[in-house]
Amino acid sequence: MAQVTLTLKKGELLDLLKGLWAVSHIQGKEFSLVVTDNILKLKELLDEFLLVEAPEAYRALTDQAQAIINEKGEDTQDRLKALELANPEVMAERDAQLAVMEEQLQDEGTIELKTIAEGILPEEITPAKLMHIRKIVA
Repeated sequence: MAQVTLTLKKGELLDLLKGLWAVSHIQGKEFSLVVTDNILKLKELLDEFLLVEAPEAYRALTDQAQAIINEKGEDTQDRLKALELANPEVMAERDAQLAVMEEQLQDEGTIELKTIAEGILPEEITPAKLMHIRKIVA
């Protein structure tokens, strides 16, 4: 099986991982083996981004926001904005966390992945799905 070494921003590698997840339900033995191997390698490299949890206080706020949304009141937007404005520290903490992640996604990562030969692409793969994994199709 041919391989390719990719040096991309971690955000681009994350997009490739999402693309592989999007095609992981498509049948085909050889295709499935390559997709699975590549998903496992990318997950290992990008683990720091896959397991990030929002701060506890922010998660509590999202629960409150969801409760407001579920009530389906006419003042939903006003109440959500008031909730946000009443908790500037919590919002700032989450914004800072996301800013750090965005910066880290700009860092480069290098990984060796198996290429997907055009001959093993399943017939049912769509152009939209193919676009997301094109970097590893040979």
